[in-house]
Amino acid sequence: MFGPPSTPALLPEMIRPGPSLKSALLAGVPAENGHLVDELESLELTVWSAAHAAEAIELAAQAEPDLVVLGEELDADPSQVISAIRAAAPRAPIVYLLSAPLIRRAAFLISLGMDDVIIPPHRGESILFRASMAPLLARKKDPRSGVDTIRVDRFSRTVLTGEHPVALTTREFQLLERLVDARGRVVSREDLLREIWGESQDNEAVLDATVHRLRRKLEVDVSTPRILVTVRGLGYRIEAGRIWISGA
Repeated sequence: MFGPPSTPALLPEMIRPGPSLKSALLAGVPAENGHLVDELESLELTVWSAAHAAEAIELAAQAEPDLVVLGEELDADPSQVISAIRAAAPRAPIVYLLSAPLIRRAAFLISLGMDDVIIPPHRGESILFRASMAPLLARKKDPRSGVDTIRVDRFSRTVLTGEHPVALTTREFQLLERLVDARGRVVSREDLLREIWGESQDNEAVLDATVHRLRRKLEVDVSTPRILVTVRGLGYRIEAGRIWISGA
């Protein structure tokens, strides 16, 4: 005989946040989802709300939230907002609340670097559950499954994680190569922009987006980078002990 199903009384404890999710930042969330603040706070999260993208980016830098929730009333290009928030709070999952189950819109947002998209109804419990699952699902889909040492072959311009080849764009390879050349030292954001994109490039969002894409291809868990590391206020560095170089 099968035992009885879990009783509803146990469910609140099952969805209660773990120690890694203690705060959330909401930005561009429509007024009809105003209940989310109360619901997330009832789940013991500290919640900040931003009416504008610029305010959200500033709050992300100041508060370093554990979760970022974006909505359809975001008043800026989502790709630039994602890049700026990634730089300010690199470990925070970013989820987007869709107003309707639009597959093409969801695919576009995921391609920009969103960790998840959620269709209505939007409830605090489901958002928290999806955000908590994002790192686990990313690792499940990752064929490297725990491999966090990579090999770079300059001659063939190939990268291997374990035995798995990784396809990098030209900019991604140039960024990785420049950081590898620094042999563990920090390379400033300004130097990376100037040396890879040229003197005329002053839009740091392009660097943030490239860093995020590179991490998605190299890191086991992008929420906790162990290879391409951010040094807040300075730039980036590669953990030299996790890189094997040939053709140098």
